[in-house]
Amino acid sequence: TNNFTIEAWVLPQNSASTSFLFNQWETSAASDVNSSFVLSITSGKFQGAVAYGGSTSQVTLAGRSPVSNNQWYHVALVRNGSSLTLYVNGQSENTSTTLGGSSVNNSNLGLYIGTRRDGTLPFQGYISNARLVNGTALYTSNFTVPTTPLTAVTNTQLLTCQSSTFIDNSTNAFSITAAADSRLVPTNPFGMTDWSGYFDGTGDYLSIADSAALDNNTTYTFECWFFQNAAGDGAFYSRGGGAANWNTTNGIQWQVFIQTGVLYVQWNTSGVVTSISVTAPTAGMWHNVTVGYNGTTTRVWLNGSSIGTSTNGYTLPTTRNITRIGYASSSSLYLNGYVSNLRLVKGTDVYGVANTTITVPTAPLTAITNTSLLTCQSSTFIDNSTNALAITVNGNSYTLTLN
Repeated sequence: TNNFTIEAWVLPQNSASTSFLFNQWETSAASDVNSSFVLSITSGKFQGAVAYGGSTSQVTLAGRSPVSNNQWYHVALVRNGSSLTLYVNGQSENTSTTLGGSSVNNSNLGLYIGTRRDGTLPFQGYISNARLVNGTALYTSNFTVPTTPLTAVTNTQLLTCQSSTFIDNSTNAFSITAAADSRLVPTNPFGMTDWSGYFDGTGDYLSIADSAALDNNTTYTFECWFFQNAAGDGAFYSRGGGAANWNTTNGIQWQVFIQTGVLYVQWNTSGVVTSISVTAPTAGMWHNVTVGYNGTTTRVWLNGSSIGTSTNGYTLPTTRNITRIGYASSSSLYLNGYVSNLRLVKGTDVYGVANTTITVPTAPLTAITNTSLLTCQSSTFIDNSTNALAITVNGNSYTLTLN
């Protein structure tokens, strides 16, 4: 009999198809005694329903406004005392007092996002910031929809689809299983103004004008965010002389890349390779890779956790005039995905190589002291460091907002 709020941001891509968005709902009317609630798109409109009274009795609220494709909507189903209301974009679309003081059914089903529990009525599109609050009617009249990511307010029982992995950000930390090819993507309903560079894996990359500021044989910090559309090979950053080996004349100087399911950070040590590596993280999600060198030790962090260290030194090949993002300096490893906020700071161990864990930045990076390169964070491919190095776009690489 608690008040409750069930809400999510939704971007449909096939609003003509009946689909379940967020639900604990049985697969047949005869079984609805085990149903609890459902938010859906039905007959081209949003709909909310609850089953109550320990029976198959239901209250169903159909929205009034047609749902368009490729448009974000905020949808909420709210119980406030005896009233049940469906809100779309902060406006009441339907309300009922039929529920009265009855209890919503206590379902023993798991909770499903993007489909009914048997896999039928699948949703095609995006769901963001799905939250279930049991004990509070957050909205009791028409309201201004949230403009920032939702938080785990008092009585939040589930909060998900808002992180780089499928996790429950409520204090319950419920286990979430991603079925089929469900995945996190770099889009959200809040109009955030961060940017990334997109590379399609077939000829797209950036060339950075040659500069000694890009050499890393002294204290430095490198970092970037990356997102692979699918598991596969791809270079995020690479510098060298064009040869596909580690010689001291025109070999590879250093690079950060994924190949055959492994994430590598590699550099030239007297003409041979030094590597720090780890199993490549899951594709379809954003990840952060950071490399620090304090003049003695190199450490690599993935998503803030150390994956290894080395005390091997750095050798600069005589020729090292090729620096690329999205493609290796030795003509291989096209990236299919995104790179955001790539920064090289030459002269500062920003995060402290002695630290086995670091706090990953949650805001766009800035050109701090000693920044040599800062890119993939603007509406065009530019270097936002004071060097303002020229960047050449190859293929049909382009920037896009993470919105």
